[in-house]
Amino acid sequence: MLTPPWIWQKLTQEWWLLPRGDAEAFWHALALSRWSEAVALRQTLTLPGSMPLDLEHLMQEVLAPERCMKLLDNLVAEHRLARACASRIQDQLLQQMSANGTWL
Repeated sequence: MLTPPWIWQKLTQEWWLLPRGDAEAFWHALALSRWSEAVALRQTLTLPGSMPLDLEHLMQEVLAPERCMKLLDNLVAEHRLARACASRIQDQLLQQMSANGTWL
């Protein structure tokens, strides 16, 4: 399995404040997924030169809140992530969002 890139660990544990186990399960699901959106995100985060240098773009476009919520639902639908884990992650992400659906 792919090792999570440094940005994933920073994102999930320092910015989104996910418990380590949920962050690891999320990455594991992302690493195994074959659906296009998950593959595109995984490639953006892991392939040299593919990650945007602009952190603002990464957070507002590539990892926009709505896209993250949809991705989690897709990982559940693909049977890569347990619904309970996805719900915990979604609840934590909601705490990091404003009322209009943007990151705080």
